[in-house]
Amino acid sequence: MRLIEVRGLFRKNVINVYESIKELPIERHHEFQKLVLQDLGIGSDLDAVAKHFSVFHNLLVNNKSGDALMEAKNLHNAFFYILEGINIKSFCFVVMVESINGEKFNDLSESGIKKHIKKISQSGLTQGMVDDVVEDLKKKLKANFEPIFLINTETQESLIHTLRSNEKSKHN
Repeated sequence: MRLIEVRGLFRKNVINVYESIKELPIERHHEFQKLVLQDLGIGSDLDAVAKHFSVFHNLLVNNKSGDALMEAKNLHNAFFYILEGINIKSFCFVVMVESINGEKFNDLSESGIKKHIKKISQSGLTQGMVDDVVEDLKKKLKANFEPIFLINTETQESLIHTLRSNEKSKHN
């Protein structure tokens, strides 16, 4: 477990976070993986929207209308998340939270997660802190990920190229 101490407006808050996805109870582990896949594939911030627009444009230019249609759906979903106030990285973080000031967190429903995001936000934790923790956990998860069920080598090469491009763009 990792303890995060944050100075809130009125008091110091202690957020107890699982250090690794391997520490997660099974239900949390499943929810975390689902959310990470949504973040990697769709995203829920302006960077994700910009990425989807760029990929969508490139697919149209290269006459890949079927793939462009799928990318348009991903773009739509990223916009939807933003408009609904859903930040997938924040959701990932909340699933990793074991307790806040000793109060256990077990409600993994969307409304339960939103409730705890509000509580965490009020505790003084910033989105930057959340992003740092989630990105660290995603790196550990991706390091152990090997795509073994891909349909064909062209799809596999495209996925690997996309993942590498995304990592390079994040570091630039």
